[in-house]
Amino acid sequence: MANIHGEAGPFAVAGYRIGERALKELGLPRGSFSLEVVHKTPFRVQWSCVADGVQAATGVSVGKLNLWLEKAPVRDMQTIVRNRKTGKELVFRLQPQFVERFLNLPEDELEAAGQQILSLSDDQIFSVMTENRSGQ
Repeated sequence: MANIHGEAGPFAVAGYRIGERALKELGLPRGSFSLEVVHKTPFRVQWSCVADGVQAATGVSVGKLNLWLEKAPVRDMQTIVRNRKTGKELVFRLQPQFVERFLNLPEDELEAAGQQILSLSDDQIFSVMTENRSGQ
């Protein structure tokens, strides 16, 4: 992840965990062109860092035209991961408790907090809903 984001802070690591879960649930390998991600986010660091984590885990990128950022208020922040071939879509949202615990940490605490995320369960980091958009 450091190659893409620089430092493994909590929001980037949360994005990485989202990406790992998405690949598993969608049955796709890292780097698949069947994968597409839309990260709806405030255009502010921390919230946008989630997209870098998803990119590191899944291999999506702006250059491959399968990663997009859409500006959204905090209340609408979500990461949508879709299998283009099947239409299966996963909608991830950070848990309120996660945000409360890790938002706006001092810079010297970010890497240690990122390490903590690795030991949390998915349910402590995010919620996920499954939808099927195959008819579109």
